[in-house]
Amino acid sequence: MTILTRTSEFVRNCGTNLVVINPSSTRENLTANWTPDQCERFRTFVRNFHAKLSKLTAARGPQVTAALQALFGEEIATKAAKARATRLEEARRAGRLRAATTTGMLTTHSGSGTTSIARNKNYGG
Repeated sequence: MTILTRTSEFVRNCGTNLVVINPSSTRENLTANWTPDQCERFRTFVRNFHAKLSKLTAARGPQVTAALQALFGEEIATKAAKARATRLEEARRAGRLRAATTTGMLTTHSGSGTTSIARNKNYGG
């Protein structure tokens, strides 16, 4: 998120003259023909996107789906949440589900800082 953070700081601090140089052609200013309204809309977009992405990175549990919905809409967020749940269930059944020892977050990555979660049987309906 460092690039987005730096971009957000840049557009906030650059004043009224927003200059964005094309990285593949340094003589080209991508914002040379922008109106003040277009510059302000870009600043607003960057600020809002940065805020939403920050919420996503801090989210836990059901908050993750809500943060994804804010960024990508309900359909994509729901699809992503279901895919994640499916992968975790498959890992649980295969005995590969682990938890980070400091946060308790579920993962399938083994190594230091994680502990295995014992397989279980669901006796319910």
